[in-house]
Amino acid sequence: MTRLRVWIRRLLACGEARRLPRLISILACLGAALGSASASGASLETAEFAALPGDRIEIDLVFSEAPPAPRDFATENPARIAIDFPDVSSQLGRKPLPIGLGAAQSLLAIEAGDRTRVVINLDASVPYRIDRQGKRVRVALNPERAAPRARVGDAPEPPSRSPAASGAGDRLSLNFQDIEVRAVLQLLADFTGLNLVASDSVSGSITLRLRDVPWDQALEIILKTKGLSMRQTGNVIMVAPSEELAARELLALETRQQLQALTPMRTELIQIHYAKAEEIVELLQGHREAVAEISAAGTHDSDPLLSADAQAPVLSRRGTVSFDQRTNALIIQDTAERIRAIRALIARLDVPVRQVLIESRVVIANDNFARDLGVRFGASGSTGALGRNELLVGGAQANDGVGMGPYGFFDTGPFGRDGQGERFNSTLTGGAGAPNLWVNLPVQNPAGAIDFLLGKVGSHLITLELSAMQREGRGEIISSPRVVTADQTPAIIEVGQDIPVVTPATDESPATVRYEPATLKLNVTPHITPDDRVIMALEVNKDEADFTFTVNGNPLRNRRAVSTSVLVDNGETIVLGGVFEGQKSFNVDKVPWLGDLPVLGRLFKTTSRQNSNQELLIFVTPKILDADLEIR
Repeated sequence: MTRLRVWIRRLLACGEARRLPRLISILACLGAALGSASASGASLETAEFAALPGDRIEIDLVFSEAPPAPRDFATENPARIAIDFPDVSSQLGRKPLPIGLGAAQSLLAIEAGDRTRVVINLDASVPYRIDRQGKRVRVALNPERAAPRARVGDAPEPPSRSPAASGAGDRLSLNFQDIEVRAVLQLLADFTGLNLVASDSVSGSITLRLRDVPWDQALEIILKTKGLSMRQTGNVIMVAPSEELAARELLALETRQQLQALTPMRTELIQIHYAKAEEIVELLQGHREAVAEISAAGTHDSDPLLSADAQAPVLSRRGTVSFDQRTNALIIQDTAERIRAIRALIARLDVPVRQVLIESRVVIANDNFARDLGVRFGASGSTGALGRNELLVGGAQANDGVGMGPYGFFDTGPFGRDGQGERFNSTLTGGAGAPNLWVNLPVQNPAGAIDFLLGKVGSHLITLELSAMQREGRGEIISSPRVVTADQTPAIIEVGQDIPVVTPATDESPATVRYEPATLKLNVTPHITPDDRVIMALEVNKDEADFTFTVNGNPLRNRRAVSTSVLVDNGETIVLGGVFEGQKSFNVDKVPWLGDLPVLGRLFKTTSRQNSNQELLIFVTPKILDADLEIR
């Protein structure tokens, strides 16, 4: 209509007014035709929504008359269903209609040119089906049976999106017969929203049928089929034959190298604060050597985005770097561009290393119980007189060393007293202190002993000695080494003593002494993960000398150790390991047959009972320190 008005104005301006009556009749016929066409076109009047069981939603689009076959496609992000109706107008207005049923949020009808697009906004992508029923077009969400979408003749399928696989682009479907490659590239650019530049050398046609594949995979297939490559910078993709791109990059690299060879050199001093300057120098030189090896091997065609900039070393070929150990500074001679790149790299590398406080606890718990009961029983008799004393025959089994054998003496005064009336010890002893006993089953190292003179029968004395020992012990040994170290830096803390071990002399060498460590030792290498957790490689040793058991005078060494690698949250305490040792023993020493007698058998045997429990536990707690050394 606008063009028609412009044409009329031009006719009037050119002096064609004489044809005005004829023109008016033509316009009248044209207006009638346009009015008839407008009156016969379908228009979207209303939209109806219904919720059905099974999360199914039905959206009915009601038209003034049967609309033509629509075209539809879906997008995943944002989740939408778009339906295009050609030669259809809309009476729904420009505001979205709220739905609020299931996955459907709202509906929007947009009239543009000679078509109307209906957009259904969704919470998430769902399957759908479109059915035409006279003046109604029904859109079923989550249908019970998915039916093929309506298509117009043999027209090529419009790009359709469906949920994309993880790590791949949005999916689409393409079905073309002898379509130009440049047209396919234009379709992909429209679908992705990226800017695409195709070289003049890109030509030819292609036949393809791709269904529900990621767009980037489809693009790669098309490029490989036609011998093309691409380079992407930001959201701009450049497509050209592979040979042409390689020649361009080679030319750009040669130009850059020529410019670098002519660029004046500068010398600058860069202060290193936290890292070691020597390590930074090795890093820069090692990167240049690695890039030189890659360049000698050639560019890999498998990476279409690989460029000359990605292979450029930090230092140029003419650049040099050294360090001053005294000031911990770098001395760099290179172009201004390279020095700026080196400064940017060092700014990211020369940062404070995070630190970790490692707290460890070694707990040893002991619970011991022992009980011993022994008996010594004997009798002595008179065999004659020696002066004021009577000679007694006892039950001692050992020789007293004087030649008297198992003899003892006691005074002839009143029983239990000497001639002056003084009480003497009732324990009968031999001439050299040997006991005159028939049963000699005492407790070794008893806590105490009780002696009894059971009676005197004529010139005979009967003696009984009971010895007993009971020992209980409970103890807990806690060792708590702790150390602070930097991330991925080993740390060792050790405390204890060295045990001398003597090697006896031989005919060929004198006696020697060496020292074996008996220490508490913590060896740890922590690594702080990006999510503030700590991986630790740990070695914990607790050794101690045992002088109760010796070999050639050298004590034994009790060892307790654990070596492991664990992942722990910051501030969390974890048990690295533990050992529980339990020991029970019961021993009986007795006189055969007599020790088995009821009640009286107690006089002819000794018993020993021991219970011993020991438990070892090792705990460790890492705590990440902030830059101000406060525990996080």
